Amino acid sequence: MASSSALIALLVVLGCAAAASAATFTVGDGQGWTTGANYATWASGKTFAVGDKLVFNYASQAHTVTEVTKSEYDACSSNANDFSSS
Repeated sequence: MASSSALIALLVVLGCAAAASAATFTVGDGQGWTTGANYATWASGKTFAVGDKLVFNYASQAHTVTEVTKSEYDACSSNANDFSSS
């Protein structure tokens, strides 16, 4: 019984450590999310892990962002509402 409790405690600690180690990346760094950028080059200098966050900075007066499902993406069609930046 004591070994089960110790194992559970260890898993909780490891889970918290993994969540705390998540990184936030701003796509394109200072250039942001824009046309003409080479994002393959940008990404090649990074190591990503599950749980990391990607931030997309873009000119909200020039672009919109819409979340779509895989089927909407495949059909190049969307029923979703655009997000506005804040």
